[in-house]
Amino acid sequence: MGRKRHRAVKSISVTRFAFVIHPLTARQAAKKYSWARWMPEGLIEKLLVLTKPQVVSKITGIVSLTGAETEGWFIGCPMTPRMMTQTMPLEDVYDRIVRCGQMAEDLGADILGLGAFTSVVGDGGLTVASRLKIKVTTGNSYTVATAIEGTLKACRMVGVD
Repeated sequence: MGRKRHRAVKSISVTRFAFVIHPLTARQAAKKYSWARWMPEGLIEKLLVLTKPQVVSKITGIVSLTGAETEGWFIGCPMTPRMMTQTMPLEDVYDRIVRCGQMAEDLGADILGLGAFTSVVGDGGLTVASRLKIKVTTGNSYTVATAIEGTLKACRMVGVD
């Protein structure tokens, strides 16, 4: 007669995350905002300054191999890279990214990921992190790790040591 294996059931807390995303171009923003479809890019960017960050989607159903679960939100920050680096004062850029972080806090997120240009503008997230209660990550280490992994794989594929 075989023995049944029982796993110890642990109380697993759900870690919640939020991730800041933004349009890469004013034209890309126009896809989200129908009012901007026929406007010139400069005007779209001027109107984006008046637009508030918003939850773009909620992500659920993420379960790791260990059974740990997570859920989170994509928060849209209505700024293009050009706006962040050329047309807006840096303090205004920080304020908008921090507002996204405050939305994440209000939603119950434990950590905020800064996506795309929000992770590199200014001081790489340090100022944003200092103004929030939750943890902040730029994802830059992950990006570097995947770039190295991809480079090594490509080298193996073409026979380069």
